[in-house]
Amino acid sequence: MHPRYFHGFGCAFAVIGIGMFALPAGIPGAGFVEAIQRRKKREDAAQKKEEDEGRGNYCPHCGKRLR
Repeated sequence: MHPRYFHGFGCAFAVIGIGMFALPAGIPGAGFVEAIQRRKKREDAAQKKEEDEGRGNYCPHCGKRLR
């Protein structure tokens, strides 16, 4: 037999263990999402320039006009 408070310790260790892996995994995940959003915004701006100009004379990465 074991004391009842061992159940509390088990729950606490489970929460701490999950936190030790979930938080460090979430930080790079958030950075990845931010990078994808920046890339999509840049591509959308280049596409808008292309549509406004009527032809594809802009770089899809930086949006600068091609010669």
